[in-house]
Amino acid sequence: MSVRSLIDECILTIAPSVARTTFPHQPIKPLTPRTKYTLEWLKGLVPQQLAAILLERHRMAADDLTHFRYGIPAGDPAGDVVRARVANGWRVLQRLSNISREVHAKDVSIYKQLLSSRYKLESLLQKDDVVLERRLAYMKNLSDDLAKDYRFMFTLLSATFSTSIKNIGGDHEPWIFDFGDGIDGQRAIRRGESWLTWFVLAEGPEMFWKQWWSLPLESSQNYIRDLALSTFRKLPSALTDHQRALAQRYAESTYKSAALHDLFNSLRLLGDYATRRSQDEQAGGTQEKRVMAHVHFPVNFRCPDDVVKKFERLGGRNLIVQFEGSTELGAVI
Repeated sequence: MSVRSLIDECILTIAPSVARTTFPHQPIKPLTPRTKYTLEWLKGLVPQQLAAILLERHRMAADDLTHFRYGIPAGDPAGDVVRARVANGWRVLQRLSNISREVHAKDVSIYKQLLSSRYKLESLLQKDDVVLERRLAYMKNLSDDLAKDYRFMFTLLSATFSTSIKNIGGDHEPWIFDFGDGIDGQRAIRRGESWLTWFVLAEGPEMFWKQWWSLPLESSQNYIRDLALSTFRKLPSALTDHQRALAQRYAESTYKSAALHDLFNSLRLLGDYATRRSQDEQAGGTQEKRVMAHVHFPVNFRCPDDVVKKFERLGGRNLIVQFEGSTELGAVI
């Protein structure tokens, strides 16, 4: 009997057990009938969990920019519809990542050693061109709803990359991927103007799953940051420049796939939720507890020197500070 056949034979027992082990503090609703416990169901819990983390830990700037509203607690049923949309976005990102893995399947060590051969470099440039073509074809055939869900998720995800004024000192690595030291890094990622856009598309949900959930807390805090830095430093500039250009072409295409007003409406859902939550609190209603505070959510890089100098000139006042995991509605384009 093959391993897959064995898994299929025992899946009704394996799936609930693995789910409880993977998500020890999360309520997992029992399925009826039990035949719904399948390998696909088990794998589907990953994008759902990533969606729950992203929405709870995300911060939406208030309309007047005076404060940041908290996201949607992972256990709040009021957020089920929004979480389902964000989970769809994670699934699209997984497919975009798989495209890269499929094209580069033979280049096992592509990001593990410096490429010295001109032939190898030309080969990788051509393969990345193929990756772009296949990604654009995939996005072109994506339904309107999935395209909107993906754009919504990716906008929230870009906000995890932070160069906050709090990130000062030798413990914080600089943003070396593009010009500007990450001053407007989140917008650059959304627009495809940063090499990190291509990096996120290539790595997909896996690296977020590792930093946010599967790795031990003591070793996960800077997992994505360190992976991005080590990958970038090992690649020749001709390749990273090419990938940045491809990322921009990709982003320009996906902007057309999901209308901007739809994205604003999606982001407004978070603001509407925050307003209802505030009203419920004032009325003395019970609130869902936040359960993702322990997650190492942001991907922190050193605050650019120009921002630090401006902050110091202002005496630490009158400067809108970018908090990790935050989005301001007027800055999403």
